[in-house]
Amino acid sequence: FPMWAVSVWKDTFYGVALLLLSLHLGEPAFAQDKDLLNDNKYLIKFFILGIFTAFTKNNGKYILFAIILLFLIARLKRLKNSIKMLICFITLIFTIQIIQGPVYDNFNYNTDITVESLAVPIQQMSYLVVGNYDLAEDELNYIGTIDPIDSIKQYYNPLIFDSLKWIDPNFNIDVIKNNPSRFFSVYFKLLLKHPIGCFKGMALETCGFWA
Repeated sequence: FPMWAVSVWKDTFYGVALLLLSLHLGEPAFAQDKDLLNDNKYLIKFFILGIFTAFTKNNGKYILFAIILLFLIARLKRLKNSIKMLICFITLIFTIQIIQGPVYDNFNYNTDITVESLAVPIQQMSYLVVGNYDLAEDELNYIGTIDPIDSIKQYYNPLIFDSLKWIDPNFNIDVIKNNPSRFFSVYFKLLLKHPIGCFKGMALETCGFWA
């Protein structure tokens, strides 16, 4: 029941958005001689599904931006002949960034954006701690500044980040906010050092989507 209850939140709409976007992304591959990336109808649908994806989950826009980047790389030699596609992509990015930037700031909607965006990396690091993976002293010390090791072991829940974010009284997101480059430096080092452990941590944290 808990997994079902979690899965019928906004995550369900995000899952639907990704499914529809994925199906839409596959259409150009089966379009034969027609260039759908310069087709008005296709691009309007892409724009709508892009908005749907970006606004049903805070991380949705990053997936969308990655997709746009891949499209641009794939059509690098044909960009001069892809004006409609470029207009669609630029308009989509600006629309999302303006609404989720200054508009959200005006209504104080961005107060939790850092902690929400970093849920998976923090869960991965916590999984390595709880799983007693081989972590260097400086890595453990840094993680301990975000949340003491004993607190992580007490409050970490592999299926949901909220236990650390809301229940753990020692969790301190300001450490990351004040020096994000340090956080990512340690994170990517751990990712390269323990790829399997990080994958397991990610898979458990996102199991609601797979469910």
